[in-house]
Amino acid sequence: MQYEVQKIYLQIYKDKMNVYSSLPIEATLSGTEMNEEKDITEISVVTLNGEKYIRVFGYLPEQYSQYALVYYADITGIVNDWEKMNNSLFIAGIVI
Repeated sequence: MQYEVQKIYLQIYKDKMNVYSSLPIEATLSGTEMNEEKDITEISVVTLNGEKYIRVFGYLPEQYSQYALVYYADITGIVNDWEKMNNSLFIAGIVI
C-alpha cells in the first residue's frame, strides 16, 4: 500500500503469464519483451497512459527461474523537471 503512494508497482510473471500486478492500469509484457536469457536484468523507460516509468525486469535465481519480477517506478515528475531545467538553460544560453 505504501509503495502505491510513492508510485512504485510490481508485476510477477510465471512462465511468461502475468500472475500478479499492482499497476493501476492494464499493462502486461508480451513474450517478445521478455528476455530469454535468465541471467540478464533489463532496465528501460516506458510510457503508460502518458506517464513515464522506469521498468526493471529480471528473472529470479535458478531454482525459481520460471518467475520474473517487473518493477515500475513513476519518474514523470523527474523527467518533467529535467525538461524544464534543460529548456531554461537553453534559453539562458541564447540570452547570454
